[in-house]
Amino acid sequence: MANRLPTLQLKNFHAAFRTGSTVMQEFANSLTASQWNTPSKAVGWSIADVVGPIGSTAHAMCIPAGLQATRQPSLEVGT
Repeated sequence: MANRLPTLQLKNFHAAFRTGSTVMQEFANSLTASQWNTPSKAVGWSIADVVGPIGSTAHAMCIPAGLQATRQPSLEVGT
């Protein structure tokens, strides 16, 4: 395959992921309640609307799917 991507350097991937996670956590922790509701550059989306999916995707990458179900509260209200 001529268009195959180079082999992933796992050590560098983990370091980059950890750094990105730390930067995102520091950013999220620095926001005030009003800043979370500030409109982002994505029309119709607040900062919270943009940051939320990033965090949930990172969480899903770090915890195997089988364990996620055991860590999340019930999706049904009142059960």
